[in-house]
Amino acid sequence: TDSEAAAIADIMRVHNYDYITSVMQAASTSAETKVVTHLDSDTAISEASWEAATRAAGCATAAVDRVWAQDTPERKIFCPIRPPGHHAGANGPVNSVQLDNAGNGSASTL
Repeated sequence: TDSEAAAIADIMRVHNYDYITSVMQAASTSAETKVVTHLDSDTAISEASWEAATRAAGCATAAVDRVWAQDTPERKIFCPIRPPGHHAGANGPVNSVQLDNAGNGSASTL
């Protein structure tokens, strides 16, 4: 099924607000100019990047929530998201990863 986008408040558990707004602004600029922008030399941002990133983070969060609630008999779940996002830092991207989806998922348990 389609994932809901993660809320900004949820993403802020892992990333700082300035970084989040920089990704949002880069995606907005790309949408306005129809040109791919870059956060750094490795991380390209298109007009669809913010939606894709927040939906991936939302998928990870929903998956962890389901396992935590024992909503899956095997207590296992798979998230078909790319990239997994485990490289992104609190203050910026690493290796072209925009949001830390693994971190966003696990932060939902706190």
